[in-house]
Amino acid sequence: MTERAWFEKFGYAVDPLTIKPSPDTIVGKDELLKELYQNILSGHNVQLSGEPGLGKTTILLRLKKDLSKAENLQVFYINVLDLSLIHISE
Repeated sequence: MTERAWFEKFGYAVDPLTIKPSPDTIVGKDELLKELYQNILSGHNVQLSGEPGLGKTTILLRLKKDLSKAENLQVFYINVLDLSLIHISE
């Protein structure tokens, strides 16, 4: 018999501390988003980098959603840990 996960001992079916933020509910990043939109729509490349957990992926998903109708916009995600490249826009 395998030991139950810590959260199961408290009656949870899944880990309640697993954070899966929604791109629709980014808090405190309005100025950053505005600056990113301006740079992207002006034709500049942008790079999001930083420590894990800062919201880079959430911001990227929000940008992708908000700019999905922009013409000639290509969005790529590069995982620098294994250098994999994922094309996430159409």
